[in-house]
Amino acid sequence: MESASGWGKPIKKSANPDKKESKAQSPAPTQTTPATSTTNASAKMSTKSEPYVQKTVLEPITLVARAREGLYLTDDKANNYISHTESIICEEATISMFSTDGDILAFANPHRIGAFIFSDQNGLTYDLPNVLAMHFSPGGKFLVTIDKRENKHYLAIFDSRTLTLVLEYETTKYKKETWPQLKFTGNDEIAFRTLKPSRIEALDPKNSFKVINVLEVKPFDFFNISKTRENLLIVCVNLEHTAGYDKNEGRIDVHEYDKFDGKPVVSKIIDKAHEVNLFFSPTNGHHMLAWAQTFTDKTGQSYYGEHILFYLDWAKKNLRRVPTYKGPIHDVAWNPNGQEFIAISGFMPAGSVLFNNECVPKFEFGVHHRNTIRWSPFSRFVLLGGFGNLSGEMEIWETSSLTKIGTCKSNSAVSCIWSPDARRILTGVLNPRLRVDNGYKVFKYNGELLNNVDFSQTELYEVLWRPGKYTDKPSTPVKKGEKKEEEAQKLFRPKGTGSFAAQLAQMRGQKETKTIGRLLDPDEIFNNEANLEPKEEPKKKKRIRKKKDKKGDEETKEEDDDGAE
Repeated sequence: MESASGWGKPIKKSANPDKKESKAQSPAPTQTTPATSTTNASAKMSTKSEPYVQKTVLEPITLVARAREGLYLTDDKANNYISHTESIICEEATISMFSTDGDILAFANPHRIGAFIFSDQNGLTYDLPNVLAMHFSPGGKFLVTIDKRENKHYLAIFDSRTLTLVLEYETTKYKKETWPQLKFTGNDEIAFRTLKPSRIEALDPKNSFKVINVLEVKPFDFFNISKTRENLLIVCVNLEHTAGYDKNEGRIDVHEYDKFDGKPVVSKIIDKAHEVNLFFSPTNGHHMLAWAQTFTDKTGQSYYGEHILFYLDWAKKNLRRVPTYKGPIHDVAWNPNGQEFIAISGFMPAGSVLFNNECVPKFEFGVHHRNTIRWSPFSRFVLLGGFGNLSGEMEIWETSSLTKIGTCKSNSAVSCIWSPDARRILTGVLNPRLRVDNGYKVFKYNGELLNNVDFSQTELYEVLWRPGKYTDKPSTPVKKGEKKEEEAQKLFRPKGTGSFAAQLAQMRGQKETKTIGRLLDPDEIFNNEANLEPKEEPKKKKRIRKKKDKKGDEETKEEDDDGAE
């Protein structure tokens, strides 16, 4: 191991933008806005006719930017792309990541890995070339990396505060979709790995990762575990494969770790499973979503393939289908409190629907051009955005009242992240997705633009908030005379005018849900017949021939099997 001075410049305390971190990590204080005596006088005068609303002064939060010049620290209020050259941690970095508590910043370049510890103001490095990916354990005790040497992949586990190697072994091929390959429970109590397609090993991190249990299961392509130690589930997924005339069906097997007997508690065959993504509730291990999709659509209606969303009904031990709009599924995300989730589905404009944790639809935010869901850290707000090939429009909703409190736009944005205090939103135009006009923007939770930093003179690869400990705060009250977002939404529009999405919603027989949303019935099917439960075939009618009357005419009568006319 070598000192950080051998690889880039360690941060000097005097030049560290995070110097006032004790203030940044505490809840942002509420203050009156600094102003001149004239402004203060007008504020006092305004109290006679309306209450004066204090403005919240947001303390700066540390950001880390990974650019062509290297990896360096700044904050969300800095207006230039490198405010202090001394703040550069390393002059070359391909990966950067914070620990959960924000005290450790890990990074890698083609030659070695490193870690900067904020509490000690100390930098460490370890020679390990060709690192493909890294991640922290949920408890932050371990840093896990995977690298490639001579066409083989090796997984290494380090003590995150000392970069001491704890364990290293040859592992399976690295795939971005199934990373991390070593799965930790939330408190770092147990780690799981697989070295064979039908064998899962449980390791003890406290005892040098020794094997403490072996689970023999049916062959699978990848596995994952629920996020809580209580009700710990292990889910094995076998993807659909076709080799010649033989077709291997997709399958999802759910096992209980504490009651493992070799047989899955829930098993379901899925005929459309070229790719499967699992989403576990943050608070309850028995709540899970499985998003299955194919690479092609046999009906030819979409180049996105065919998509299906399943919900784990633990009470009935079954994976049942979640009702969605006809078309692709764009995004799925659980509320951090684990009580509900949102799914965006359908051809554009798509529908954004809120479900409770029993998969019952509650509310539709709108039929609009959105494909991204971002919950705020304390569940107070949720952002719905349209990125990628969409225009970058965003809307922010308050979840308790289900009202929209703001909108904003970030053209060509690739990333969108809430700040750890849930008061700001960070969007980035990043390389290599877009090689020109790189930069990032910072918005307030109500959509107000706070900062716009231009990186067009260089290349910006990544920008991240530094995590920290904060407390939840309600949104700032609106002064009288200021028009609320939800009031602005209800302006009159003559019939037949408005956006194309609104007109399309009217053709579907809905209200104009593009902005104001609507409450849903529990049995909502979203105009998608695939969401309906299989129905019995209609009974065939039988023809009953009556005798001829005196005139010789023939009378006939059609009846159902039950005799009803």
